[in-house]
This record gives sequence, structure tokens and C-alpha cells, in this order.
Amino acid sequence: MQKTWRILTDGDKETEPLTADQIAERLWAAEPSLWAIPPDGGAGAFPENVEDVRESLLADPVRVADAFLRQNPDWVFLWVMEMAEHHAHRLFPVVRQLVQRARDDKDLAFVAAGPLEDLLRLNGPAVISLVEDAASNDARFRRALSGVWRSEIADDVWGRIQAARRGEPGLDD
Repeated sequence: MQKTWRILTDGDKETEPLTADQIAERLWAAEPSLWAIPPDGGAGAFPENVEDVRESLLADPVRVADAFLRQNPDWVFLWVMEMAEHHAHRLFPVVRQLVQRARDDKDLAFVAAGPLEDLLRLNGPAVISLVEDAASNDARFRRALSGVWRSEIADDVWGRIQAARRGEPGLDD
């Protein structure tokens, strides 16, 4: 039997029990979904942060990337940035799609200064090998790295980022 949650919506109304996939579709449709209430009466959460819902959302990195770049629905931006901090490895396929689906240098800079930079700032040692691998055969990914600012990125990680760029012209150049 699939787990279900009730969703608290505007006006303190609760939905019927919904599966993770149903909740994900509500989120994509931008239907009001304020709080997920578990069936066992345990602690609730924002719907996009329920583990099974998160996995359903991440199953389609292209959809997440497109929504992030369009900034619609509006919950996606903050969710992706939270994922960069708390679920870096799970977010990396989305970051790859963000780089690929960026329409122009403005979009690419938005990705570089946002989720890519946060991944490297908050989880650099854990994700740097993924970043190096992506940059090794993807000029667009190397270009995105050129838009990452050093900020609080660890020295050894920053050195590896610079090496992975391989002299790619910077987005700010």
C-alpha cells in the first residue's frame, strides 16, 4: 500500500489522502499546498520536503530545471536552493539540466551564481568530483563554472574549480 498524506490548503482545508506523485502534480500545477500531514499523525512538512514527494519531483530533472529557469511555480526556486544545501548529490542531475537548458548567458549566470555556487560553497568536497567530471567533457558546464564566485568556497575546492574551467572565458569577461 502506498503512503499517503493529506495536504492543508488555503482556508485550513484538508485534501483527501494523496500519494507522493499526486502531491507532486499538485505542486507542478501551482495548486495551494501549504502543509503535508502524515497519515500517522507525525510531524508535518512543506509538501515538497516530504521525502517521497521530493523523490517524485527529482525523478524529472528536466521539469525541475525548466521550472527553475522560468521561476514558475514560485516554490521551485527556494526548494532548489535548499536542495543545494541538504541534498547536494540528489540535486546534481538538476544542475546538469539547468546548465544544458539555460537559454543564454543570462540564464547560465543565474544558474552559476545560484544552485551551482551554493553546491560548491556548502558541499564542495562532496560534489567537486562530480563537477570535475561534468566539466571534463562539457564546454557549457565549464562556462557555467566561470560564473561561480569564490565567496566561501574552500581553497582546495576553488583550485579544482579553476583547473576544471580550463581557461574557459568567464561569463563576466
